[in-house]
Amino acid sequence: METRLVQIRRQLGLKQEDLARVLDCSPENISMIERGKSSLSERNKKCLIKKFNLNPEWFENSAEPMFMSDGDAAFVAENAGTAAAPMPDSANIPLFDMAGIAGLASLLEYTAASRGAKRGRGRKSSAEKSFEPVGRIGIPGLPACDGALRVAGDGMSPIVGSGDIVLYSRLESPDEIFWGEMYLVSVESSAGEYVAVRYLRKSKNDGRAVLAGANPQFAETEVELSKIRAIALVKATIRVAVSR
Repeated sequence: METRLVQIRRQLGLKQEDLARVLDCSPENISMIERGKSSLSERNKKCLIKKFNLNPEWFENSAEPMFMSDGDAAFVAENAGTAAAPMPDSANIPLFDMAGIAGLASLLEYTAASRGAKRGRGRKSSAEKSFEPVGRIGIPGLPACDGALRVAGDGMSPIVGSGDIVLYSRLESPDEIFWGEMYLVSVESSAGEYVAVRYLRKSKNDGRAVLAGANPQFAETEVELSKIRAIALVKATIRVAVSR
């Protein structure tokens, strides 16, 4: 499958950064897939097939032709700029506080559904009020994402500390995990919902993942993938300097 991405890029004259924008991930993710270090999710396969009008049989089994009909390669190549369009110079991202939300799973579902939706000016529903942002972030060059969350805890210190901000995009399921990346994750435990920002590594045991922090004082934790209630890829981090 990694060869497919290379072939697509070469045929259309795209860079890894261009495919990363199409799939809403980082160029490092594309590089890992092309090198066979990570797999391409079914959702992203469908996204590429639809975006570039690829022949599904070619994508899965190398059956010719590459594109659905003659001339499609030229058409897609001419219009590939729409996939590689530069990100907007500014963003308007809702900021939430980890200490003030009822549950991460509900927040991720809410912000993913709200992304790009134009809301009316009428009275807000009770669901909207329960996820009232504490502010909004507008910084040039920020990646597209669902929302931002102020972190509590120092498990990822010194990379991300308590009070810092992570920008996230929700994953539909653990099947879309790029192992080794940083995630905002909610895990079901006997004590209730456990929410943390951690690196996710693939466990040697099937059906399990390892939550690893950057702070050596926090031990790695192995969890069942079925216990993950919600998960979001951390797209960017913002360090918050507090003057004393």
